[in-house]
Amino acid sequence: MRASATRAGLVAMALLVLGGPVASAEAAAPPQYANPVFAGPHPDPSVIKVGNAFWATSTSNQFAPLFPLMKSTDLVNWRLTGSIFPTPPAWSDGRYWAPELVRMGGRFVVFYTARKRGGTLCVASAVASRPQGPWTDRGPLVCQPVGSLDAFPIRDENGRWQLLWKEERNAVGEPTPIWAAALSGDGGRIVGPHRELIRNEASWEGQLVEGPAVVRRAGWFYLFYSAGDCCTSECDYRVGVARSRTLTGIWRKNPANPVLAGSERFRCPGHGTVLEHGGRHYFLYHAVRDSAVGREMLLDRVRFTRGWPAIGTGRPSEVANSPLGVRQRPLVHSLQDDFASLSSRWGWPLDADPQAVIDPSRGGGVVLRATNRSPGLLDSGVLATRLLTPEWTATAITDPGALGPGAHAGVAATRLLRDQREGVGVAAGDGRVVMWIHRETGPELVVGARQLSSRGPVELELRRRGTRFSGRFRPIGGGWTSLGESIDGTFLASMRVGLTVGGVSGAAARFERFTLAPSG
Repeated sequence: MRASATRAGLVAMALLVLGGPVASAEAAAPPQYANPVFAGPHPDPSVIKVGNAFWATSTSNQFAPLFPLMKSTDLVNWRLTGSIFPTPPAWSDGRYWAPELVRMGGRFVVFYTARKRGGTLCVASAVASRPQGPWTDRGPLVCQPVGSLDAFPIRDENGRWQLLWKEERNAVGEPTPIWAAALSGDGGRIVGPHRELIRNEASWEGQLVEGPAVVRRAGWFYLFYSAGDCCTSECDYRVGVARSRTLTGIWRKNPANPVLAGSERFRCPGHGTVLEHGGRHYFLYHAVRDSAVGREMLLDRVRFTRGWPAIGTGRPSEVANSPLGVRQRPLVHSLQDDFASLSSRWGWPLDADPQAVIDPSRGGGVVLRATNRSPGLLDSGVLATRLLTPEWTATAITDPGALGPGAHAGVAATRLLRDQREGVGVAAGDGRVVMWIHRETGPELVVGARQLSSRGPVELELRRRGTRFSGRFRPIGGGWTSLGESIDGTFLASMRVGLTVGGVSGAAARFERFTLAPSG
């Protein structure tokens, strides 16, 4: 027996020297994932489980299609599959925020926020027989005078559906309440009185509480909420939690709030949804890795200890164990599109809806036509994609000689938030190439210009390094010409990058290729 033990010890020592146990330990280690789980701006994510798949959606602001749909089978590998609304609901005219997915009465319902034409923010809903749609809008449910937003549906202790939402009283300098009211069984209308659950009272909560998400566990309702400034360069967004035995009863906030705050890598985390899977809870939420990219989608484990939940370590995880034991595929940070078809990655500003038609001639391409009458370089037809990395190089090939007088075509970075419109770009037309900048607080400016010395297609390039933009161009097969010194682009946050056409109403340009790649 002693000899066997000795032999076992020698074998173990030999394996240690040869690396056997280390390799075995590595093989036994659970697969991990890195945040964000989906690159690019996807604020206010909501998620549900349907069969063996997870479906998520997020805020789309002023870009169409509205409310992107993402699908995953493991919570860490996501792909974009489409959107909820290809075009805006007729009753609305902007600010498409905070969609929340749920299954009710055998159908899928999305509650969302939008601004009513000529009015204020409202909570509305739409229905579908399957998550991928098609979705049928049902219009507003609640439109309070100062605005209603951030809806969340949940069954109460009696199994009846209730709808939670925030009243936008912070817009008039008052505390913001989270309300609850009973819903009809299909979620199509509010059928009960409003009851206030919580409001911003603690100093860390600042001017508001919002983004409610509720989960029930062990006889308690837990209300996760966000507070503070979500969206400026000085943001301080954080997550708190409150609990109650009944949904419309007395809520007590966690004395240890906030339960999730920013880190050096991920700032301003918040506004997510709690998902239960396999007896465990997870929080899908947004945080800011870089202001240029915007609020990206993160995932962290929720653990309940001593009656209160904790989200990860209290800071967004950089790396964590994969929920379903599946390895995370590398995030794709580049795009090359020859326009054999128009993929779901492309979108457009709601107030500058272009006509984009795939042109199969000459091996592919897209013809982009401006449909508005503004002569500006930015206020024209725009076809743009979400950024996936803060430092990048975007190029596009077009033929400025095919444009009419006064028309231009180019590549640009644009920002649309609320009613602001800003951008930086490179455009060709009228025998020259220009680099331009447009800030919301001032006029559009040309900061660099060069004459075109040859005819035919040109390749236009816009690059962002650090917080500075530079532009250049070249004839196909020729050398590059710079458009001058780089310019400061600190003002441009949560941007999209893509193609532009305009200058005159009805201007059209053909683009043969677009590329977007990380640049160091």
